[in-house]
Amino acid sequence: MPSVFFFVRGKDGTAVKRNKQPIMPCITQTAGEILASGDILDPVLGGSKSEPLQLALWDGTKATIAPQVEFGGVTYEAAPLDSTILRVLHLPARVARAESARQLVDDLSRVLVNFTNLPERCVVLCTRFVLASWHLMNFSTAPWLSIVGSDDFSASQLLRLLSCFCRRALPLFSPSVAGVCGLPRDWHFTLLVREAQLSRPTQRLLHAASRKDQFIPFRGQLLDFYGPIATFTNEPCSSTFIGAPPAIEIPALPCAVSRPLITPEVEHQLARDFQSRLLGYFIRNNSAVRPSPADGANLGFSMRDLGRNLAAVTPGDKLRQTEVINALMIQDQATQVSRWTDEKIVILEALLAFIHEGQHEPYVGQITKRTNTILQERGGVPDLAPRAVGALLRLLQFSPEPRDRIGYRLLLTEPVRRRVHELAFAYGTLSVLSEKSRCLLCQREEQISPERGNGTKKHG
Repeated sequence: MPSVFFFVRGKDGTAVKRNKQPIMPCITQTAGEILASGDILDPVLGGSKSEPLQLALWDGTKATIAPQVEFGGVTYEAAPLDSTILRVLHLPARVARAESARQLVDDLSRVLVNFTNLPERCVVLCTRFVLASWHLMNFSTAPWLSIVGSDDFSASQLLRLLSCFCRRALPLFSPSVAGVCGLPRDWHFTLLVREAQLSRPTQRLLHAASRKDQFIPFRGQLLDFYGPIATFTNEPCSSTFIGAPPAIEIPALPCAVSRPLITPEVEHQLARDFQSRLLGYFIRNNSAVRPSPADGANLGFSMRDLGRNLAAVTPGDKLRQTEVINALMIQDQATQVSRWTDEKIVILEALLAFIHEGQHEPYVGQITKRTNTILQERGGVPDLAPRAVGALLRLLQFSPEPRDRIGYRLLLTEPVRRRVHELAFAYGTLSVLSEKSRCLLCQREEQISPERGNGTKKHG
């Protein structure tokens, strides 16, 4: 390595040559990244799990593997992992040849069918969850797979397959905030969590991990643990995690048909094969994996983001994209009952009723009474108070007039009427889905709702 010299002025003003320590190369440890040139770096196994990780470099045409990669004056090497993590983590050892999304999905599906008793719809969703775990950074929310039920064998088989297929899957039991914060940073692990009932701290932790750019404060730092999540619990996560993105619900139910047991040898072989194939698929297709507003248009409001993400992982394959949207629609329709007792949605329906009846300034007390009536008819709890309804109206961006001798009024002006209709169609309220005679605003929204990615058209 060449030495570097510099000069200083002596006491007599002459220049004196001094030695300087040799310049060491700037080495950056990485858990994988996309460089400014579009080249992709990703850690891969060395000769064995006991050897240091290497880096795979994809330059757009070919892949090379080396201990270090130089780019733009920076030398990159794979960030090290503790031996206890490497022991359970399945990483690719090479970059497999190019293959179509259809071939990869079909092969993943065959393995899932062979080792689990999942229905076809669930197999479709599981394969897309796997692909989405590799293209995680292209989405604003991480995919969440919620395995629910009492059959430990079925759930265990599925979790072991996910550990073979998903990107950097770590099996965890009852993870704590301190424990997860102690994991290496920037690896964006897929967390496979087994716990009969998730504790509140675990809920908050996983909720934070499910959204991009949502950090966990820990010892004066903000930590980023954004990553895919698969949970095995007794209760559905969609009802447990308030405010979290909707989970893909997969039943873990006993089946009379026996399935082969996944032995350590089988697990090792599946991981060795599919990890390299999935890495090859990821580096060749990642630039094309971009959610489209058109995908998921027939899903309900809360499910659209998930639908777009899962459809995006098979770019250019409309058949596979339609397949996953149809699979999600079954879950979406099954959860409509809970949406139809959602307080915000029922308030919108009450406002729609006043508009269609020709009323122009209902009081908050009248809105509350009608909202509770709708809730009672649908089996909900009709206990909303005017104060709570007023707060929800403000949340929906409606501003009641100052209080008069009777109470607070909401003026149903033309802009307010349009806003009510926009939100009603966006949320897919039961009124706009089933009503026979509709006003001009209903007809207008029905025409333009597909352009907005609205999920109401399928119910008309």
